[in-house]
Amino acid sequence: MYLFHREQHNMSAYEKLNACCEVIWNLNDQIRASYVVEINMEQHELAEIMLVDGCFLLELLISKGLDVELPCQLKSPAPAPQLLSDEDVLSDLALLENQIPICVLHELSRILFRYFSECDMKERATTINNLVLSILGYSRLDVQSIEAPHILDIVHFFVNEKGEIKSKTESCINQVIEI
Repeated sequence: MYLFHREQHNMSAYEKLNACCEVIWNLNDQIRASYVVEINMEQHELAEIMLVDGCFLLELLISKGLDVELPCQLKSPAPAPQLLSDEDVLSDLALLENQIPICVLHELSRILFRYFSECDMKERATTINNLVLSILGYSRLDVQSIEAPHILDIVHFFVNEKGEIKSKTESCINQVIEI
């Protein structure tokens, strides 16, 4: 509800929901291709999961880093800031079984907000990458557009590229040298 009431737009909340449903429905092949294992779900069931999870995650991202740029028009406070302080919610975002394709976030954000629709794919990816890292507790260091199919891929790229965590092989070599 909060997501669909952000930013004044020429569409009602109902029209926004319908547009999101249509874009997710049309992403079916791309969504299925982003997973290693075959997804044994009907298209409507998969679309419903991607729509609900994608909207939930997009609202969390926006409330963390773009709340001023994309304010909610509802009077009551959004629940997302409180959810972001819950460690269980944050740890659930990093679970392998909870990963949704980043393309879902890109398309939902593009449909719902001029802020995202007016920028190119690279700018949108950079913004989303940095918001993802921010809600998971990583510093936002302007991670540029990367081809990351899922949130964990963004985290993996960031951690490995910045050298904050060494691979098992590197740490084993360092231990041998220190002995």
